[in-house]
Amino acid sequence: MCGRYYIDYEVDLILGEIYESLFLSGELDRFQSFREVFPDTIAATLVEDDKKAISVSAKRWGEKRGKFFVINARQETIFEKPMFKDAIERYRCVIPASGFYEWASVGRQKQKYKISSQRSEPIYMAGLYLPKQENDHYVIITTASEGDMSFIHHRSPILLSADEYPEYLSSLSFARQRLAKPNEPLSIIPDAGDEPVQLSFLDLGLQ
Repeated sequence: MCGRYYIDYEVDLILGEIYESLFLSGELDRFQSFREVFPDTIAATLVEDDKKAISVSAKRWGEKRGKFFVINARQETIFEKPMFKDAIERYRCVIPASGFYEWASVGRQKQKYKISSQRSEPIYMAGLYLPKQENDHYVIITTASEGDMSFIHHRSPILLSADEYPEYLSSLSFARQRLAKPNEPLSIIPDAGDEPVQLSFLDLGLQ
């Protein structure tokens, strides 16, 4: 998965409600539509609160560990790695977005792709967070890519459906089972633009 995702909250009503709640509470400043989220920025996550209800929480993407800036975690080792094994059991979160970007090599150049749900609805990326005194830090959980996505990059975020993510937040046993399953096929569209090449998740941090 690429180190960038995007939020089109002015077009998508669900994302609009999520981000509007953070604007009104003062947790986030209002920003323009098609906002792109980079590592080390604060964005919306969905969590299960103390009353077992789903709530919106602003958290920072990524965690600095030594010389690495960790923004993702492999589902294959997440229950064993010391950095993640407690968090995946106690501090799961979901990261809502319109889609994400990835870059693939085409000859000597990099082609940018815009990747989203085939259902024209938000994506819900499985994640976990590390509690902090101020903003908690979250990472996105990745899995091996399949189908067309494997030709672009060998890792992808784990995407939950709108029906799945509440149970992912509330049930550890469901989370274990769901993280082991492949994603549904994705919408993959070449995206034009003369932007600098964006490093992949695998280049940015520890797996």
